[in-house]
Amino acid sequence: MDDTIAELEQRLTSAENNSEKSRIMADLAWSVKYSDPAKAVQLGMEAMDLARSSGEPSVFPRASMAIAMGQLHMSHFEEAEKAGLAGLQHYKDEESLPGIRHALNVLGSIYSHWGKLGPALDNYLESSRVDRQLSSTPDPGIMSNIGSVYMRLGDYEKALDYFLEVSEIAAGMEGPADLKAAASLNLGEVYRSMEMYDEALERYQQGCEVCRSNDMKSYLATTCVNIGNIYVEKSDIIAAMENFEEALSIYNNLGDRLGAADVLQNMGESNLVMERPRIALSFFEEALLIYRELDSVDGASSSLLGVASCLYSTGRNEEALDRLHKAESAATENGIRPLLVRILGELSRAYESLGMTSEALKYARMEHSLERELHSERTEERLLRLRITHQVEKTRREAEIYKLRTEELVRDRDILEQAVSRRTLELERLMEEKEMTQHVRSQLEMELGRDRRLASLGEIAGGIAHDFRNLLSVISGNAELVMDGESLSKSSRERMKSIVDATVTGAALAGQLMSFGRQLPDERGPVNLNETVTSMAGMLERTVGEGIEISCVLDPSNPRIIGDRLQLENLLVNLVINARDAMRDGGMIEIRVSRLNAGEAGTPEGLFAASDPLVRLDVIDQGHGIMENDMDRIFDPFFTTKQKTGGSGLGLSVVHSIVVQHKGWIKVESAVNKGSTFSIFFPEDR
Repeated sequence: MDDTIAELEQRLTSAENNSEKSRIMADLAWSVKYSDPAKAVQLGMEAMDLARSSGEPSVFPRASMAIAMGQLHMSHFEEAEKAGLAGLQHYKDEESLPGIRHALNVLGSIYSHWGKLGPALDNYLESSRVDRQLSSTPDPGIMSNIGSVYMRLGDYEKALDYFLEVSEIAAGMEGPADLKAAASLNLGEVYRSMEMYDEALERYQQGCEVCRSNDMKSYLATTCVNIGNIYVEKSDIIAAMENFEEALSIYNNLGDRLGAADVLQNMGESNLVMERPRIALSFFEEALLIYRELDSVDGASSSLLGVASCLYSTGRNEEALDRLHKAESAATENGIRPLLVRILGELSRAYESLGMTSEALKYARMEHSLERELHSERTEERLLRLRITHQVEKTRREAEIYKLRTEELVRDRDILEQAVSRRTLELERLMEEKEMTQHVRSQLEMELGRDRRLASLGEIAGGIAHDFRNLLSVISGNAELVMDGESLSKSSRERMKSIVDATVTGAALAGQLMSFGRQLPDERGPVNLNETVTSMAGMLERTVGEGIEISCVLDPSNPRIIGDRLQLENLLVNLVINARDAMRDGGMIEIRVSRLNAGEAGTPEGLFAASDPLVRLDVIDQGHGIMENDMDRIFDPFFTTKQKTGGSGLGLSVVHSIVVQHKGWIKVESAVNKGSTFSIFFPEDR
């Protein structure tokens, strides 16, 4: 027994009160999570009960994490997730960053073992983000977990980079044992995926030694299965079976039924390779019973295929056909298409052996048709993945170029402002001299106006550069999401479309800059504000990120205005980003579209007639609000209260410029620590 576990058990027996017992019990639960996960769950629950009765809330997160890990290593994923989320909430209530980092890492492991790679990567990356706030040195455990997800997503190069760095860190550490084991096992998995079997076997065996010496039973079982599969690839079936039998024994002792079924399936397939169908049949049938008990359709279908292969090999063709048809039905109903290809092939060969050529031909055609379909989809997915990779790299390069250009514009603007300031002082001094003739005075006034127009040009250029940065953030964010996804699903393609849309919008903004220089007319026409808000909603949600919800309240009459759609989209993006930056703790941003007349709106006298119909666009946030002494300056170019986060102070000045160009009016209402409402009024197009 581990010295730490023995010491904790001794301390538990001598504890003087329930509060002390609950703390020791939670520590003991965490210590036995690998060697005895069922005991970890039991101890964790008992610790929670004692903590409640003795008023010791600090025990809750530690006990919840132990319960989560215990449930995980028994493949009880829903229970593990529930306990992990509870532990995360406890740590959040305590505002403990180390605890939050730990809980996010545990949740990532739960989702990873569960096969939910998207949530797994999200939790691991968020854990890494918190880790960077706590330390300048990356946590090797979190890095190892991120590498594992990338490997399962097929990005072996990125996974190998993570694992090699983790292995170097682990080699120089005395502990912990699970990190050393994971470092070896993960490298083994990458080498195996790259068909480097000797290197994979060496890494797996290193991990196996660590697991044995530290009584890490669940990890040891997984390692034995991996070693067994390597020996199958190397055609050493006897060595493979020895490792499978050890893994089966461990899973049975742990009560992990799903793990045991998977090993039995491997043992059946290995015996089929050795041409021992009767022995293989017993393994497949035992696995089938467990899969059905656990409602694992995928596993049951695979076992039925194995049973059919064994029956077919022993001449029991009619029984084999019965099992194959059951497997076909289950695979078809549940969309397990790669397995269905194998089943259709076996059905064709079975009917052919019975002389039923028409049936054999039917299933052969079905097999080839489905295989072509899958091949086409795989090819399409790979091409799309390559296109996305190219687009992301291109976007990153363009982002660097625009960043450099923005810096140049800022420098040029500063130089220009200094020159204008000096020139203005000089002109004012000359204009004050009484002996100045009217002709000279007129010339100087013309020069002053020209210099001021040049300064305005610098402000416009800076505003356009600011807009490019916002748009590129959308492009890069969506591209990264698609890159990191488990597969190119419908939502991934929608994100890819967002990338293309944002790129088109960026090109249109460049056109606006050209139109300014060349005096080209902008593209105005009727714009339905309801449609504009609806079409932008998805992109805006991804722009604000997690923790902030966007709600849209639209006018049922679908009011229209005359305007430039791209400029109006730009206006909405800037207002939403401004709202997001004001909401450090999250919350809701509400976007409203409504109709009213100028009298109801309270517009300034002379801007509209009281009866003029207007369309109102509101962006409402729950942020920190605007200080009263800043209200008169918020639309000034380069005025910002976000110096620490790199705000340029151009977003709201661009909004104001667009409103003026559309002959509208903007009103701001704000209360400190309660939020702000930006209301824009446009003339309605009837």
